[in-house]
Amino acid sequence: MLSSFGSLTRWGPVVAWSLLIFLGSALPATTVSPDETINFLAHKGVHLFEYAVLSVLSFRAKGSVFFAFGYPLLFAVSDEFHQSLVPGRSARVQDVLVDALAISAGNALVFWFKKLKPFRDGGVVLSGTAEETQKLAGRLIKRGRKENVLALYGNLGSGKTTFTQGLARQLGITEIVNSPSFTLIKEYPIPALSQGTHWRRLYHADLYRLEPNQTGGLGLLEIMADPENLVVVEWADRWPEKWPENSIRIYFESVSESGRKIIIKGLSTE
Repeated sequence: MLSSFGSLTRWGPVVAWSLLIFLGSALPATTVSPDETINFLAHKGVHLFEYAVLSVLSFRAKGSVFFAFGYPLLFAVSDEFHQSLVPGRSARVQDVLVDALAISAGNALVFWFKKLKPFRDGGVVLSGTAEETQKLAGRLIKRGRKENVLALYGNLGSGKTTFTQGLARQLGITEIVNSPSFTLIKEYPIPALSQGTHWRRLYHADLYRLEPNQTGGLGLLEIMADPENLVVVEWADRWPEKWPENSIRIYFESVSESGRKIIIKGLSTE
């Protein structure tokens, strides 16, 4: 039920906006002004707005820049064909070029928000691939944060372990990093002066198999208290105690087969 609702909220705006563009192009062409230049600019401005918005909505739904460019462009081509069938309208290649420019502008806007605006408290990041999720982890560490505890929330397959693997790679750890579902906690030495970090050990914990009353014997509180340890905890919702102040909470949600929505909370303002 929730999954269906999530799909509706992602894809509903794409379908609705595409339908509005289609219905608009089914209407006879209108003249905005007797001045041909103003009339031309007004019509091209509408095209720019329509397809820039469609590009942003497409990325929001799929989490893929490739899709956010490809789908609107294909729709623009089909819409021009549709207009050729409407009395008083005609298909024009130049309009497709204008649409492509608008789509590129929409993708540029997505890129700006995605790459430059994710690191703030409550910031939302859209990741289209596993590689992008791993790079996000590396960029978070590059900021030299004082927080050394990362609490990861999300369902199976939502990107928590993928994120941790990117973190380990950024820290120079060459061992294979998998989710410690049975060992519960794994320790990885961090190479000296790796990326200039002050951390010496990466601890990777997985609480999936535990009930909240079973976490007391893990010694996680002691591990978290050591500022030389970087601690990543998957299935953080199993942790029964209050997270320490030196923690960042990261929420993962699948929005497509490879797309992820990642929400970061608890970042310091430094």
